[in-house]
Amino acid sequence: MIEPTESEPKHEIDRFIDALISIRSEVDEIVSGSQSKDNNVFKNAPHPLSVLTADEWDKPYTRQKAVFPVSTLKRSKFWPSVGRVDDGTSPSMHRQNQPTDQQPLAI
Repeated sequence: MIEPTESEPKHEIDRFIDALISIRSEVDEIVSGSQSKDNNVFKNAPHPLSVLTADEWDKPYTRQKAVFPVSTLKRSKFWPSVGRVDDGTSPSMHRQNQPTDQQPLAI
């Protein structure tokens, strides 16, 4: 349940609802089998600009769907700098977990 507050304008609540409806639609595509369980717009989100502008696109959905899952994002879009961190796809997080021969800096 979402409890609207006086601090959020109606258009922001409407954008949030549109996002929830879009997410549900993406899940329905997976459940119905029209999208892969392992390689889909829902699982691969967020799509950082570096992935979206790469020469190759190996996803089973369009870049358009990855960039603008809801039409309101065409007016105002946040561009994430990294993909998902929790599954190890973030390059900076990957580097932090690598063993190193370097000694820690003394301060």
